[in-house]
Amino acid sequence: MIRPLRDEVERYGHYSLAAESMYDHPFQWGSKRTGPDLARVGAKYSDEWHVTHLTNPRAIVPRSVMPGYSRLAHTELDLTDMAAQLRTNRAVGVPYTEDQIKNAVTDLKTQLDPDSADRASFQKRIRRRLCAISTEALAIRPNSMRSSPTCRCSER
Repeated sequence: MIRPLRDEVERYGHYSLAAESMYDHPFQWGSKRTGPDLARVGAKYSDEWHVTHLTNPRAIVPRSVMPGYSRLAHTELDLTDMAAQLRTNRAVGVPYTEDQIKNAVTDLKTQLDPDSADRASFQKRIRRRLCAISTEALAIRPNSMRSSPTCRCSER
């Protein structure tokens, strides 16, 4: 079980809740989760750090037992049936919108290229969708976590 210890919460942010992964297929949460909750650690480090860590983990943590994933840098993405994959996920309950399905390939390419010309429209679309999901998650969260709203859609 991931323990919500104070030092872990201060270091990584609040621990993950099952509701935050409710649309994952296959659902990855079992009855026992051991180790640190890494769901929010991504924003803590730079993109370069993550690339190095995935390519050669021991360059970051010398005693790491994690295997390297250098092949990911050279693996071509197959985008031919992206819309069909999203529609299939929607059929089993993932709330993809038609707009998300229509823009899936463009949005994926935009996320891969930080200098993309479509960055502003992608950010606007994703912000709108994340606000909707945040609102759903806030309704599920325990009262102790509702002290401050996380969604500030009206401010953008």
